[in-house]
Amino acid sequence: MRGGRLGVFCFSQENIIWSNLRYRCNAAVVSKALSTLEQKKIDNRVQKRFTLKPSPRDNCRYTPNSGQEDADNDGIGDQCDEDADGDGIKNVEDNCRLVPNKDQQNSDTDSFGDACDNCPNVPNIDQRDTDSSGQGDACDNDIDGDGIPNVLDNCAKVPNPMQTDRDGDGVGDACDSCPEISNPTQVRAAQHPSKHLQAS
Repeated sequence: MRGGRLGVFCFSQENIIWSNLRYRCNAAVVSKALSTLEQKKIDNRVQKRFTLKPSPRDNCRYTPNSGQEDADNDGIGDQCDEDADGDGIKNVEDNCRLVPNKDQQNSDTDSFGDACDNCPNVPNIDQRDTDSSGQGDACDNDIDGDGIPNVLDNCAKVPNPMQTDRDGDGVGDACDSCPEISNPTQVRAAQHPSKHLQAS
């Protein structure tokens, strides 16, 4: 090296400024080089921080199934498993797709096998269960779960344990379209102005 001094490091000879046998690195070049190195470090830290970790293995790689449901725990998600419940009967033929039932028994012939039918002896294609009791409305003696049997309940599908009926029309206030005006058929008073006048 010119000047015979050691200990000064520059990225290349072009970056050295010579003067009176002394040399130093060109500050602008060094600053730019250091800035580039620092930016690379920052970029690497950001990349490491925001790189998504691989998620657990998707059990239906080509079919959306955000919950990763797998009824028979075979590692294949229900959405792409040809036999989701693992009972040996393909989903397209299975009357209980998510509940194992090899015998396919269906007492009421409503398309839901007894193993998953909320009214196994009463046909109910919609499987509606208003009070979420596990017993379908078609066979539930208390559809709304308010403790009043359907035959005595003045609002069989709306919970109203007090059975309040201010207008005395036999329809409880909880499900009465006009709770202040008697209308047992539930035709609105606006459709019958004469009744409204009589009531006032």
